[in-house]
Amino acid sequence: MTPTFRAASVGLVLPLIVGCVRSARVDTASPTSASLSNGGSPSIRPAKAPAIRTAGRRYLLNDSAGIVRLTIPFTYRNETGRTVYLPTCRGVQPPRLEKLVGDRWIVAYAPIVSFCQDVPLAIGPGDRFDYTMRIIAGMPGTTLVPRFIVSEVPGTYRVLWEVFAGVEGNPRDPVPVKDLLPLEHRVSNPFELAK
Repeated sequence: MTPTFRAASVGLVLPLIVGCVRSARVDTASPTSASLSNGGSPSIRPAKAPAIRTAGRRYLLNDSAGIVRLTIPFTYRNETGRTVYLPTCRGVQPPRLEKLVGDRWIVAYAPIVSFCQDVPLAIGPGDRFDYTMRIIAGMPGTTLVPRFIVSEVPGTYRVLWEVFAGVEGNPRDPVPVKDLLPLEHRVSNPFELAK
């Protein structure tokens, strides 16, 4: 049985606080040599469904004095057939939000992340990682950081995460991740943000 890890962290961001709470069931076996090889990306299975599944299909924005508060719980399921890695720095690096504008997905919210390198989080084939994204951000047109960078916040969104197929060295040490997974293995189902 794979152990379950629970951790919490809050990143201080001036003038706002962005907190992320997560728990994970992760692979404790050593990674395959293919995921650590220097030559190209390992073979990745095509996604059958969105890799990231949000707990809901609609979330209400709590907007007060130009600040949005929002909580989006979701689960990442590794269906690649390989161990994958999330970069960490005092916890897992948080994802971004993309908004559907016309027929294009554009980045609408990007959290501020720390510039350090800890041991990457390994998620084994078939395992999942549960994460709750807590956002406190400025509305468009404010000077608060981070903030939504679209003209209107309500609309259709998806989560976009930096998930990688390999690491540069021993994955039990603070090492850089490499080989970003194809988009289909890094995005969520669409969901609505509404007032």
